[in-house]
Amino acid sequence: MNPAEAWWDAAPMGNLTDSVGTMTLSLQLYTVRDLLNADRDATLAAVAGLGLDEVEPYGIEHFPWLPEALTQHGLRAGSAHTMPVNGDWTPSLAAAKALGVTTLIQPSPGDWDLLSSRDGIATLADRINAGAEQAADLGITVGYHNHDREFDSTIDSVSGFELLVSLLRDDVAIELDTYWAAFAGQDVPALLSRLGNRVTHLHIKDGVLDGSRERRPNAALGMGDMDLDAVLSAGAGKVWVVEFDEADGDLLPQVTASVEFLKGWSK
Repeated sequence: MNPAEAWWDAAPMGNLTDSVGTMTLSLQLYTVRDLLNADRDATLAAVAGLGLDEVEPYGIEHFPWLPEALTQHGLRAGSAHTMPVNGDWTPSLAAAKALGVTTLIQPSPGDWDLLSSRDGIATLADRINAGAEQAADLGITVGYHNHDREFDSTIDSVSGFELLVSLLRDDVAIELDTYWAAFAGQDVPALLSRLGNRVTHLHIKDGVLDGSRERRPNAALGMGDMDLDAVLSAGAGKVWVVEFDEADGDLLPQVTASVEFLKGWSK
């Protein structure tokens, strides 16, 4: 039995609405990318066994098998990540339409040098805004997802990230990666308060926060340094997306424990 099949046998069933009202819970499939490469069907079956509301695929224009495979396992892609090339959203939007995705998110600037100046951030905003305009005709919302480096520059007395948000169209969604924001030294609940309804999705993850900016594997939720009670309280009503960029040790039990942490969380 491979690891994904073992996880499938052990994965708890249930619906998130049993314990967290109308909260929407998702899993970023980048978390299980290596397992998908090793055994796609067993991995998607395991993900389906977690009782999630939806999943969040990545690089969707590169995986034409996604619509059929997700349908086969009863999974729905509510949001997805894509990286448009030089602002060309056409292939990404076609893939999103085929998947039934309603929120299509750019997960980084692509060219990190854009974050170093106001003109660069304005260029990035223009590209995202053009995608949002194109997507609106298809009934799709475009969004942006941060890492830590968006917070490294201060321009016009605000972080590069908040400057970017201010330059985006009102209909562009923000998916706040709460760990990367905290990793960059941000007060995440305060940031969520400032951004308000612009934030529609949260990446929820845990790990070391010692101020060193040394990248380490993520931990299962509740096993790291994140103040998750404060983050989840401030982020109530958003789509909560579990993600591991990297994991130390056996990944699948940590994913299961993280999903169960969110299912059992209450304010």
